[in-house]
Amino acid sequence: MQVVLNLLLSYYMCLPDLLDVRSLSLQQNFLVITSSTGIGIYDLNNKTLRACFEVEDPNFGIMTPDLSRIYFIQGKYDLSYFDIPTGEKVPLRTLEFLPDIVGVGQKSIIIVHGYDEILLDQAGFELPASEKERNYTFSSRSVTLSYIPPIFNPFGEKVKVSAVLYDPLQNLYFVGTRNAGVYIFDNKRKIYVDSIKTGLPNDFPILDATCFNGNLWILTSNYLCAVRNDFASKLISASILGSGEELTGIFNADSTLYIYTNQGKIFSVENERLIFEKNLGIPVKNLYRNNSGFLVETQSGILEVTVEGDSTNIIRNYNINEIDRLRPLGCGFAFLLKGKLYVNHGDTLFIISDSTTLDQPVIDFETSGDTILALTFSHLLRISSASTKVIELPFNDPRRIFFDRENVFIWKWPFLATLSDGEDFSLETIQEVKESVLKVLNFENCRVLVTSKRVWLRI
Repeated sequence: MQVVLNLLLSYYMCLPDLLDVRSLSLQQNFLVITSSTGIGIYDLNNKTLRACFEVEDPNFGIMTPDLSRIYFIQGKYDLSYFDIPTGEKVPLRTLEFLPDIVGVGQKSIIIVHGYDEILLDQAGFELPASEKERNYTFSSRSVTLSYIPPIFNPFGEKVKVSAVLYDPLQNLYFVGTRNAGVYIFDNKRKIYVDSIKTGLPNDFPILDATCFNGNLWILTSNYLCAVRNDFASKLISASILGSGEELTGIFNADSTLYIYTNQGKIFSVENERLIFEKNLGIPVKNLYRNNSGFLVETQSGILEVTVEGDSTNIIRNYNINEIDRLRPLGCGFAFLLKGKLYVNHGDTLFIISDSTTLDQPVIDFETSGDTILALTFSHLLRISSASTKVIELPFNDPRRIFFDRENVFIWKWPFLATLSDGEDFSLETIQEVKESVLKVLNFENCRVLVTSKRVWLRI
């Protein structure tokens, strides 16, 4: 085994919620969007998100004229900045008053409170009033202008405006909203001409994710979010669900994307809408497609199910409880229970641990067609009906294994090992991602790590 080290090349950026806008500012062709959980830099010329920074409770994000820093207030009184090239957050000072507005010049920062103002240098030290510059870039004010028409969501509800920024050079208004992103209003034509909806809302935990048709699809219990490769996002609300019903999982099959609920309803996703397909009529914990129909994990066991029209036929019912992981395997399935790996084909159930060279407890596994990829303390096993191949891992005691587009990913914080072909791993360190990882995906040309709270993108 050969390990290729990429330790100095990996930097992961968290995709924050840039839909819940607090303030806006403009520097050259870059719009700085400050939301409740982060700050993003949006390139208006290329219509792409250039960078984003996760930070709790920011406001007044403003980029310096040399495009090297973003100054902001965290909480109510703490002045800090992000170094844009490195992503490092640098605290400067705690203010003695609540700012009304903040401005950034070539060499100084001005902070206004009522009729008073304080002048600071770029390190946060006070300057005399004589050092005040002629021009500053200011953040937007939280005002609503009567001559800008209201914005309505797809349900006909009026969207709350949280920030308005005017660009006199282009005669455009940038209108920030609560949970609906930024809208661009052409003041000459008196119409909205564009919108910027970037990032993920943080109000529900992430349950699952997949890549399909050029989008990254993120599932929560209440909505599905489609993220494009420019990080623009589109929310698809699950308003059609019944009482106590929640979205539970997502999968793609037969060139179609499907989601399912905890009550057994299955929907296809077409033209950014949920289309009802069928109701299994079974409480569902996890649902998979296999070669013979559906594989359903419930609270009380595993079901093999076929669907004909409106009828759900339970072919087999296995009273197997408290399994750690279930995956389809050809016409059958495999599952992990207390460190032992089991395989079922038809009416035959056997333990893989007793029939291969697997002499250590299984930590995690995935399947691809008829092949099992199993993790132990020190090895990866590629198990098929014909043979078992044992591959030494680049580190011991891994936590999870993921499979996506011919790549095998093995995770143990802070290491991510990638097996693309043969027995050689590439290894990278990812200090930023400290939560439990749900999925590792290849999205366009970008590596994505998904946790229950965040989506991380390799830059």
